[in-house]
Amino acid sequence: MAKRLASVLAPIVLLAGCGGGSSGAPAYPLDDTLRIDQIQAKGTHNSYHHEPAQPLPSLIPDWAYSMPTLTDQLELYGVRQIELDVHFQLAQQRLAVYHLPLLDPFTVCFWFSDCLSEIKAWSDAHPEHHPMMILIEPKDDIDLVKLDTHMQELDREIREVWPEERIITPDRLRGGAATLGEALAAHGWPTLGESRGQVLFALDDHSQLRDEYVAGDPTLTGRAIFALFDPTDPNAAVLDIDNAAGAEDQIRAAVAAHLLVRSIGDGASSVGSGDTSERDAALAAGSHFISTDFPASAGPGTYSFDIPGGTPSRCNPVSAPPECTPEAIENLR
Repeated sequence: MAKRLASVLAPIVLLAGCGGGSSGAPAYPLDDTLRIDQIQAKGTHNSYHHEPAQPLPSLIPDWAYSMPTLTDQLELYGVRQIELDVHFQLAQQRLAVYHLPLLDPFTVCFWFSDCLSEIKAWSDAHPEHHPMMILIEPKDDIDLVKLDTHMQELDREIREVWPEERIITPDRLRGGAATLGEALAAHGWPTLGESRGQVLFALDDHSQLRDEYVAGDPTLTGRAIFALFDPTDPNAAVLDIDNAAGAEDQIRAAVAAHLLVRSIGDGASSVGSGDTSERDAALAAGSHFISTDFPASAGPGTYSFDIPGGTPSRCNPVSAPPECTPEAIENLR
């Protein structure tokens, strides 16, 4: 009942916030100042994942977790970065979302377009949310049907769900600059005011699948998704530095160059051993999106991850200006 009531009241609270309340003050007075790369937000790793049947979790502990629905991750647990592993289903000519065929196939949303539609439905109901990242990992290592000739399907299915004006694309970031790097050096990422209710997509791959998606145009003209390049590449804009422990200097340098950094904060193995070094390093070094396998506590005393002091996100400890507050980034309630 409480969950249903919260879902009913959330749009009402949001509308009140949009009007600035009785004082007439704007809900987000720093929207023309704060930029996307000045926040630190909670994400989930393999956001679709549902634990396989025994005995596999015992044999492979990193598979021993199940995610809430995407809607609950966004609404109840403050997640603002989603990761989806994609495979091409030949019979249906569609992209599907799951980890591995046969071994680890269970998922909270199977079709890629359905996953995107669920995220968009939440975004539609909460247009004041700060921009979200959707990380897409093409994963066909043991698939019979490979993705190398189907990479352009990603853009097609994304644009069937998300209107162009709500996608932060490489073209939009680059503007009139020759490269993404030149654009970031000249004017940085859009402000929060320019990007509320929007998403950006990043392709988590450094192999031939990324090269197939780029298709000879590293500036990503016309593409919906940012590709991951080496940080020295002139078209680098997003980095995936999984383990921040030991990579703090690399992350800080990337943050200083206005590159968006996603790191993994934990996993079933690290949580089981009590090792928090990855999480602590990612928080302190300024990774912008920090992914967890445990966005929600399963009960008293069980582990879950949140951005400290976030509402649900917070000011990036490395890049945010002194006047930043978590409530100026997002505070839907």
